[in-house]
Amino acid sequence: MVGAPVRTHGIHVNWDTPARVFVDGLDHPEGIAVSTDGSIWTGGEAGQVYRIDPVDLQTEVVALLDSQVLGVALDLDGSCVCCCPSGIFRVSRDGDVDLIADRVEGRSVVLPNFPVFDAEGTLYVSDSGVVDEPSGRVYRFGRDSEGTVFHHGPLAYANGLAIGPEGDYLYVVQTMADNVVRVPLDGHDSRLEPVCAPGSLLAMPDGLAFDEHGDLLVTSFGEDAIQRIATDGSIDTVAIDTRAMTMNRVTNCAFGLWPSSELYLANLGGTMISVLDVGVRGAPLFGQSAGESRSGASERG
Repeated sequence: MVGAPVRTHGIHVNWDTPARVFVDGLDHPEGIAVSTDGSIWTGGEAGQVYRIDPVDLQTEVVALLDSQVLGVALDLDGSCVCCCPSGIFRVSRDGDVDLIADRVEGRSVVLPNFPVFDAEGTLYVSDSGVVDEPSGRVYRFGRDSEGTVFHHGPLAYANGLAIGPEGDYLYVVQTMADNVVRVPLDGHDSRLEPVCAPGSLLAMPDGLAFDEHGDLLVTSFGEDAIQRIATDGSIDTVAIDTRAMTMNRVTNCAFGLWPSSELYLANLGGTMISVLDVGVRGAPLFGQSAGESRSGASERG
C-alpha cells in the first residue's frame, strides 16, 4: 500500500519522505557541504571541486584536483577541505589549492575519505584503509600543526565522521561492519564505543549528520537509504529508494542552512545532488544558537 509503513529486517521503513533532485549533471558526487551563504560544495570523480549557487543552481568548477574528490568540509574561512586518494587538500573560495598532507607521522596515507572540524577548528580525517581487512584510522590536524594519528583503529573501513552534539565525541562510520562507533575527543580514552552493534545498519553505511534532537542520520550506500539512530539506540529507516531514482548509491549528507529540515544527499551512483525533508531540523553548528543562521558543514558531518 502506498504510504503505508512496513517493517524490513525489524527496521521501520517510512515511504512518505521521497527525495527530489536538487541539481543534476555532476560527475558522480560523493562529498557534500553547505556554506554560510547557502551554496553547496561537492566533488567529482575526475577531481572537480564544485560550488553550486543556492538561488539559480548554477554549477561552477572552482578547482580541479589530481584524483577523485571524496568527502569535503568547509573551514571557518570558507575554504573547502577535500579528501582524495592522493592526499588531503584545501581549496580556497578563489580556487587556490594547497596540500594539507599526503603523509602522516612518516607514513603515506592510504585512502583519506572524510574530513570534519571541531569547535576549535581542529580537523579530523578518516583514512579508510583497505576493504578486505580492518585497517582504517583517523588523523588529526591542528590549525597550525602537522597531522598526527588520532586513532590507530583498526577500523573496518573508516568512512563518514561527525562531532557529537556536546562536542565530546567523534563518531565514525565503519562501512564494512555496518555500524557506527565513537571515541572521546579528549584523548584520555582510546576505546571505540559502539553506537550500534555491527550488522545493525543497512548495508554499507557511509555518511553522518546530527539533527537538533541529537539523533544521528546515517546514509546507506548499499541500500540507497537514510536511517536514524535515536538517542535511545533505536534505529528507523527514514527513506529508501528501491529503484535508485533520486537516491543512487547515496554517500554523504548535510543539512541546509538553519533552521532547515532538508538534508542534501550526494549520489555517487548518479550525477545528482538530491534533497530530502526529514521532518526535523539539523543541529546548529558550534558557537551558534538555534535562532542564528546555520553555518554549513564546516564543523559537523
